[in-house]
This record gives sequence, structure tokens and C-alpha cells, in this order.
Amino acid sequence: MLWGCISVGKPCPGTWGLKGRLGACHSPIGVGTRSWWDCAMAWTPLLLAVLAHVSGSLVQAALEQLPSVSANMGQTVHITCSGISSSYGYAGWYQQKVPGTAPVTVIYRNSNRPSGIPSRFSGSKSGSTATLTITGVQAEDEAVYFCGGQDGSAGVIQVPHKVAMDG
Repeated sequence: MLWGCISVGKPCPGTWGLKGRLGACHSPIGVGTRSWWDCAMAWTPLLLAVLAHVSGSLVQAALEQLPSVSANMGQTVHITCSGISSSYGYAGWYQQKVPGTAPVTVIYRNSNRPSGIPSRFSGSKSGSTATLTITGVQAEDEAVYFCGGQDGSAGVIQVPHKVAMDG
């Protein structure tokens, strides 16, 4: 699983912005009065190892997700995740609003939305790349979003790693 963050209508602080290093200002998401500035740190790698238990052996795959997304309320946000191998078949997207709490599934099996998830969340997959789209992003959508590969039997072990999403 990979993760990244979305910032809605938040300015990039001068001391924490990644201007010059990555050529753009990365503004990680804030929840209430607490900001998760560490999710946009420049040293964060872009690759994540995913370990899957397949036929009694561990198979390693790599997923790649762009580092950070910043948006104003009402805009459409697209988050992509590439490297989902055919052995997984499906992509899933998970939202974590508060660090240390369990993520909520927002999309499963590429494009299915669980009950209770707003219709502004949609998912698609083409080849090895999955996309999460939030149409008309709202303040409550500020979160860390995880991307993961799923197989039909749910026999997948995923190891998350911090990744900042590029805005």
C-alpha cells in the first residue's frame, strides 16, 4: 500500500514547502488544528514494497504513487497509482483521516464504492494503473489516501510506506 495526502485550500508554509527541491510547493493536509507536514517531506521514497502470500511463497511487487495533491474546495482531484500487477487484478483505495486509526475503504475492486461513501469518490483501472477521482472535493476529504493491490481471495499482505503525493 502507498499513501499520500490531499490538502484542500491550505497555503504551503514557507519553511516546510518543497520549493526548489522538487520545483513545486507541496502542501500536506491538515486535520483540525493539526497538520501532517511530515507527509510532504522530500526524503520520502516513491516506491513501496507490497508482499503477497501466493501459493505458499512471498512475491514482491512495487507500486508507485505521485507524491502530493493540493486542491481548492469544489475542484476535481485525480490520484494515480501505478505498478498494480496482473497477479493482483484489482485496486483498492483507503482513506485515513486521523493518524493511528484504521483506514476506511473508499473504493474496492477498482471502481466499487462501499455504502456510505459519497458518490464524488470514484475509481478506475487501466492496465497496471489505478486512479482515484474525487469530483467536487470537500474539506472533509482531507486525508491520507492509501492505494493497494487486491486479489480476488483477499489473500494479500500489504506493507504501507509513507509517500507524499505531488500537487
